[in-house]
Amino acid sequence: VPLPSSPTGVVSAEEFAFYDPAAVPAGDLLFAVADGQMVVVSDDAATPVAGPLGSAGPFRSVAVGLTATSGAAVSADGVSVTWGGLTGDSTEQTQQVGADLAPPSFDRQDRVWVVDRDNDASRVLLLDDGVEPRQVPAGALEEVRVERLQIAPDGVRLAAIYQSDGASRLLLALVIADGDGDLRVGQLRDLPLQQVDAVDVAWASATTLALLGDDAGDVQPFLVEMANGALSSRGQVVGAVSLAASPGQPLVIGTVPSPPPGEESAAVDEPVPTLVRQDALQEWVPLVPGSSPTYAG
Repeated sequence: VPLPSSPTGVVSAEEFAFYDPAAVPAGDLLFAVADGQMVVVSDDAATPVAGPLGSAGPFRSVAVGLTATSGAAVSADGVSVTWGGLTGDSTEQTQQVGADLAPPSFDRQDRVWVVDRDNDASRVLLLDDGVEPRQVPAGALEEVRVERLQIAPDGVRLAAIYQSDGASRLLLALVIADGDGDLRVGQLRDLPLQQVDAVDVAWASATTLALLGDDAGDVQPFLVEMANGALSSRGQVVGAVSLAASPGQPLVIGTVPSPPPGEESAAVDEPVPTLVRQDALQEWVPLVPGSSPTYAG
């Protein structure tokens, strides 16, 4: 199979890191949404990214390519995607492609994947520079509501959360290319979650998923072994709504604090979404205000 950087299929030791499914070239860089803009997150600050995505918006979810040189964002109303470079001289393009778009995801060819959702149907869309958005055949996923679709770092697998019979389920699938390069989603396989409803998902490694799961009303992060679906809890996180993971990097959770008891309907300021990160001692440490966290890739 020809590789993008080498039609002969031969790459140097330095270039191999780009194809290593256990690593992401810029996987330590964390991004999020803050004040409706796309930001890069450090230990104590959230700074708008360079380029148009740092000043456009408002956005509700974002994604960043493997090398952290390109980004994509879904508009606050969920109908359009803006994508472009993350440098000061970059240009962007915006296309209205749906009615209720799930968070975007990049593949290894720097293409943007996004799902347009309906109550009982979904369209998997692929966005690429200079090409009209096109629908990717996705089999049974087209007949259910897909809440989240995340392309793996290896570019040939995906994880998706979908609604079925009142429950949110998790599945794995392959991204299959035919001889002409046309893509489709195939070989769907459900992962059993032991009575846990899936909320959000990300790739923690080549063999492990990070899952935000609702266990009888208690939303918490888990690690999921893809070989057998075994779950291991990563501790309690109050108000967890989204998560980010990357090979070799700590989990990051997006939280929305609940209002104090008795003030649910009172005229009080809206809770500020906040990012928290799990440290080496497995404690959850606040980072900065923000939502929709994502690592590069």
